[in-house]
Amino acid sequence: MRLAADLLKVLFFPGLLFMAACGELFLFLEEGLFRLAGGGGSRGYVLKAAAPSPPLSPGEALAVLLPPAALGLAGVLLVWVEGDLLSLALLVAVPGLLPLALPEAGEGERAARVPLRFRASLARLFALGCATVGVSMRYPGAFAPELEGLIAEGAFGAFRYWKGAGSALIFSSQACAAAALFFFLLGRPAYGRGEERWGSGVAAATALAEGAERAVTLLLFVLVCLGYPWKGPGGALAWGASASGMALAATGGRAWLEGRNAVFRRRALLAAPALAALSLALAMAAAVLGG
Repeated sequence: MRLAADLLKVLFFPGLLFMAACGELFLFLEEGLFRLAGGGGSRGYVLKAAAPSPPLSPGEALAVLLPPAALGLAGVLLVWVEGDLLSLALLVAVPGLLPLALPEAGEGERAARVPLRFRASLARLFALGCATVGVSMRYPGAFAPELEGLIAEGAFGAFRYWKGAGSALIFSSQACAAAALFFFLLGRPAYGRGEERWGSGVAAATALAEGAERAVTLLLFVLVCLGYPWKGPGGALAWGASASGMALAATGGRAWLEGRNAVFRRRALLAAPALAALSLALAMAAAVLGG
């Protein structure tokens, strides 16, 4: 019974289908904002019909099902305050392997774009990894990646436990980590549906994975900045308003960035790994100086 209950949590609430539905709402909003900004036609945010595909081999089926399963588990960890930031980063990284797992999705130029998108995905995941490690180093003399440490306060609250230069370094480190996560949200996963025309079975799985990835990473960004919902009705309302504003800012920012040319987008998204690496370097400098 316990195993069945855990599987239901991963699949429904607060798992894959719930996260995917929330993420699809944000993707749909991005589509509307993109058009309002003069972006013209659809950028493929919302799942389109795809051609039927031949049956997948067991290995291909595993490659397709593993990403949404990982993100469903990530949703459970976030909502139920279980696990830690590093396990979340690892679960979000799993779908980044999908472009390599399905190289036959395209031919010619489209197939050549698979390793290019994989490299872009690695840059985003490098940013996510460095940012989460930097946030985990926010307390003096301790490495604290546990999600429980974000209850009632975000990562910025840790600076008051430091003294002297360490306080300024940690505050700057957490600010860089939050900025890196924001720029991370401006990018799209390598398996996104902007241009690819997967087979129908693969399209459904990637739609679930992309929607869940959007919801999970948005929630992670909010929790790093604000912590888990504040106590009391007033605190919960203030937290909800702040979280909604941050989510809308990230959604609007990505819709705006999608309207820019490819070179500008690539250069802008390089800010994520640069800021994340700076966050980690500042946290290490604070640890060397001591609290």
